[in-house]
Amino acid sequence: MFQTNGQTDGIGLAKGGTVHGCLQGYKVYYTLTPSLHASLWTVHEVTDNNLLTTVSNLLENRTYSLRVLAFTRIGDGPLSHIVNVTTSTGTPAYVSRILARYF
Repeated sequence: MFQTNGQTDGIGLAKGGTVHGCLQGYKVYYTLTPSLHASLWTVHEVTDNNLLTTVSNLLENRTYSLRVLAFTRIGDGPLSHIVNVTTSTGTPAYVSRILARYF
């Protein structure tokens, strides 16, 4: 799930099965320049048990590229495919096309 209302965006992670131990968190990679290598993207890390997070201080009316990965004690899982989302102003809009599942 993805929610946008200008400078704040929410991202949800759907809980799946487990491989390589318990999920310790997930990372949301985002950028305005998707041609950059993923290591140069901004990373928002979530390490609590919350499957919904908020990415703040985004520029309004811009298209961000997003990727998500989950990680365990063994290491990072694979990055998701890129999803492009445009931030807006005013009332939050819900976008249901970003759903990351970990197994």
